[in-house]
Amino acid sequence: MSQTRKFTFTILRNNPVLSAWLLFAGCGAYLELILHISVFHTADAHVLFPILFGICIGSAIACFSSLFPSKIGGRLALTCLSFLCVCCAVQCVYHGIFGSFMPLSQLTLGANALTNFKEQVVYGIFQQIVPVAALCLPIPLAWYLLRSRRVVLPRLTRKTLLPASGALAGICVLTIGALRLLDGGTVYRLLTNTSTSTESSVRHAGLTATMFEECLAQLGGSSVTLTASALDGDSEQSSSGADNVDAALDFSALADSAKHDPVSALDQYCASIAPTDKNQYTGLTKDYNLIVICAESFSPYVIDEQRTPALYKLANGGFRFHNYYCSFPNTTTNGEYALCTGLMPDMSRTKTASSFDVSRSNYLPYCMGNVFASRGYPAYAYHNYYGTFYDRNHTHPNMGYTFRAVGSGLDMPLSWPSSDKDMIDASVSEYLDSSTPFCAYYMTFSGHYQYNWDNAMSAKNRDAVCNLPYSETVQAYLACNMELEYALEDLFEQLERAGQADNTVIVLTADHYPYGLSESQYNELAGKDIDTTFEKYHNSFLCYIPNMQPVDVDTYCCDIDILPTLLNLFGVSYDSRLLAGKDILSDSTHVAMLADQSYLTDSFRYNAETGTAQSYDTRPVKDADVQAYCQYVSNIFSFSTQVLNNDYYAHVFGKSAAKQTQTYDFSDITNPFEEASALFAAENGYMQAKSRTEFGAQTSAAYGEVLRALYRMAGGTQSLSDAAVITWAQEHALISDDVSAQDTVTYGSVSRLFLRYLADRKIDVSLTETDKTQLAQIQAGYTELDDTTCLAMYWMRKHAILQDNDLGQYYSLADQVLNRAQISRCLQGISSLVQSTS
Repeated sequence: MSQTRKFTFTILRNNPVLSAWLLFAGCGAYLELILHISVFHTADAHVLFPILFGICIGSAIACFSSLFPSKIGGRLALTCLSFLCVCCAVQCVYHGIFGSFMPLSQLTLGANALTNFKEQVVYGIFQQIVPVAALCLPIPLAWYLLRSRRVVLPRLTRKTLLPASGALAGICVLTIGALRLLDGGTVYRLLTNTSTSTESSVRHAGLTATMFEECLAQLGGSSVTLTASALDGDSEQSSSGADNVDAALDFSALADSAKHDPVSALDQYCASIAPTDKNQYTGLTKDYNLIVICAESFSPYVIDEQRTPALYKLANGGFRFHNYYCSFPNTTTNGEYALCTGLMPDMSRTKTASSFDVSRSNYLPYCMGNVFASRGYPAYAYHNYYGTFYDRNHTHPNMGYTFRAVGSGLDMPLSWPSSDKDMIDASVSEYLDSSTPFCAYYMTFSGHYQYNWDNAMSAKNRDAVCNLPYSETVQAYLACNMELEYALEDLFEQLERAGQADNTVIVLTADHYPYGLSESQYNELAGKDIDTTFEKYHNSFLCYIPNMQPVDVDTYCCDIDILPTLLNLFGVSYDSRLLAGKDILSDSTHVAMLADQSYLTDSFRYNAETGTAQSYDTRPVKDADVQAYCQYVSNIFSFSTQVLNNDYYAHVFGKSAAKQTQTYDFSDITNPFEEASALFAAENGYMQAKSRTEFGAQTSAAYGEVLRALYRMAGGTQSLSDAAVITWAQEHALISDDVSAQDTVTYGSVSRLFLRYLADRKIDVSLTETDKTQLAQIQAGYTELDDTTCLAMYWMRKHAILQDNDLGQYYSLADQVLNRAQISRCLQGISSLVQSTS
C-alpha cells in the first residue's frame, strides 16, 4: 500500500496540471456533496449528477485559469472557487431559513431580505454554522496548496491547450450523456425545463448546473406554450343555463386584431376554454362588506375552540373548504399575488422580477379593490411593516386600494414582528362608518419567523401558551399567532359596535407554509406525521358569512381559486375565462396546484419532481388522466405568466393602467426597492438622474437638490436656482441662514429639515405620551445629540422615512452623509405620508 501511495504522489508531483485539476474538480464535487447532505440529509442516488456537475465546474475553473500566467491563474482559480463556496453557503443558509433554494431571479429580493432581516439571517447562519464551515473549507485548503506550491497551475501552451480542452470537453460530454441516458432522461428533462423549481433542480442536478440553466433562461426569455387539454373544456352545463362570461368579449376577433403572437395565443386559448357556471351561491353576499386577511405563515393547526375562539368562529361559519391547499412553501409576495389576482405568479426561470412588482403597471380589473372602487365604494389595504417592502406602496394602489403601511398613513408601533392587533385598532375607524359597502385587505406580520422568545409577538403572548405540551419553538409559533387571534377578537367587537357585523364577509388564508418550523416541529404542532410533498401545504381558506349555516365543501382548490369564488359570491359580472383560478362552488375542473406543478385532484395526486401519480386507494391511475391534468396545470402556469408579462387585460378591455413610464434603466442600483424609489424621484421630476442608465446613487446628497425636490412636492412649478431655492426654504423656516445649496445632508440635518417641511404642510408631527417616554430614554443614551435632532430622527424612524434595522446604530449616524439613493427613498416616504394624511 505504501508503494502505491508513493507512486501516486510521484505522479501528482510530476504532473502539476493533473494535481491542479484534481484539486478543483475534487472541490467542486465536495461542495455539491456537502450541500446535498446538509439540506436533504442523505447521500442517496440523487447525489450522482450533482457530483458529476461539480467535477465539471471544478475542471472548468482549472482549465480556464491555466490560460493565464501561473500567479494570475492561481489567484483567478481561488477567486472562482471562493465564489462557488460562498454561493453554496448562502444557499445552505437560505434553505435553512425558508425551506427552499433561492432562484437566481430572486437574488435582489434575497439581498433586500438580508438588509431588512439582519437578526434572522444571523440566526440562520448560526443554525447552519457546521455545514457553512464545511462549505467554506475548500477556500483555505486551496489557498494553502497554491501558496506553498504543492499545487501549481502552469500556463497552458499550444502543445497542452488542445489535450486540456479535449479532457474538459470529454468530462462534460460524459456527464451530459449520462444525464440523458440514465433514468430515462428524467433528470435531463427536469433540468432543462424552465418551469422546474429551483428546489427540485438542485436536488437532482446540483447547484452549479441549476445556476447555469437559470442564467441561460434569463438570457433566453420566455415563449407561449398553451396546448389545449381535454379538461379545459370539461365543464358541465350549468343548471341555470348561465355562465360567468362577459358577452361583449369576442376572443376570436381579438386574436385577429392582436399585433403580437403571445397576445394572440392568449386570445385563442381563452376562446377555446369553457367558462365556469353561475350557481346557487351567485350573488349570495352582494352588497355585503368584505374583509380579506392574508395571514403570515398561518396554519390550520393554530385554530382551537377554546384558545382561539375568533379563529374558530371564522372556521365554522359560512363555507368550510376541507381540501384547500396553500400553493407556496415560502415568499409572501407569491402567495399574496395569487390570492389577490387569481393568477399563479411567474414561477419560471425566465422571470427577472417578482410578479407583483411587474403587475404594478398592469390593468387589473378583477382585483377586489378595483371591483369595489369601480362601484364608488371605499377600498383600503393595510400592512404592519414598511410599505416599500415588496413595493406594496405601488402594487396595492394599482389593485384599487388606498394603501396604508407603517410610515405611510398607518400610525402604529413597529417591532419585529409588528402587532396585527395594533394594525386592526389603527385602521378600522377608517371604514367602519361607511354608508356604502367597503372592502378592506390586510397583510399581517405577527406570525413571522423566527419562533423563539426574542420574537416580539411570541414574547408578548408567552403566558397564553406556556402550559401547552409543545417544544419552545412550537409554543413561540402559537404565541405569535395569538396576536392574530386578538386582532380578530377586536375586529368582531368593533364590527358589532358599528352595526356592521351582520353584513360583513371575512376571508382569511395563509401566504405560505410556515417555513420557520422544521418538519419535526410541524409534525409536533399537527399531532401527526405530515407528508412533506403534499399534506404540509394543506391549509385553511376561511370564508365567514354571518348568520349562515356551515356548508361543507370537499372540492380540491388552492390560492388562485379564492378570487373567482368571491367574485361569484358578490355577484360581480366577470369573465371566468380570464382568470387562472376557478370558482370553487362551480361545476368545473378543480385542482389544488402547488408551486412546482405538483397537484391534487379528487381521485389522485401527482408529484412533479418524480413524475409519478398515486390514487387515494388501490386503483391505478390512468396515464391519459395524468397527461390531461399535467397539461391543464401547465396551461394554468403558462397562461398566468403570459397574462402578467403582456398586460393582457389592457388588451382585452382596450384600456391600460396608469403606467409608470420607465424610461430609465439604472445600472448603478441593484436593489429593487432602491430602484423603485429612484424611479419615483426621477420620473416625478423630484431628482435628476445623471443619465438614462445611471442615477448617481452613491453620490452624496446636497441641500440644493433636496430642497428643490421638496419645493416641487409642495406644488412649485418654477425651475429655481440654488440661491432661489435657499431663499424659498428660509422663507418657510426649513433651514437656518448658514446653510448653502452645496452643503451635504446628514441623517440628523435631513431629519430636522423633513420634520419642519411636514409641519409647514400642516402634517401633525406631535408625539404621544408613549413616544415622549421612549424619546427620553433615547436622549439619555445619546447625550451627544441635541434634543431637536434626536426628536427629528425619532419621528423619521417611527414613520419609516429614515430606516436602519439596527436601532442601536441608528442614532449614532446623525453626522453621516446620505447618498442620493437614500434621499430618494426618504422623498418617496414623505410623499406617501403627505398623500395619505391629506
